Amino acid sequence: MADLAVQASDLIGEWKLDDFIVHRENGEAFHWPGEQSGTLIYTASGYVSVAQNRQPLANPSPEDAQRVSNFYTGRWRLAKRRAWFTTPPCSRTRRR
Repeated sequence: MADLAVQASDLIGEWKLDDFIVHRENGEAFHWPGEQSGTLIYTASGYVSVAQNRQPLANPSPEDAQRVSNFYTGRWRLAKRRAWFTTPPCSRTRRR
């Protein structure tokens, strides 16, 4: 397989999300469970907006039951052929 040369400008715009994988600092690749859908928007100024949803799971674990949707905005950069996201810390983790 040829190594594709991807530039940051190639990512600018709106993208359809069909898989959601979190590459953790320890090297683990965590695949968000279930059938995914959503939208990613990359800006030339280095911002990203992510709207990610999944179909309900038949018998989710308590943790997976919390993973129905994920929405965030942050900064992005391209390094090592991957888009890396940095999100600001949240002061409140649950809605009331």
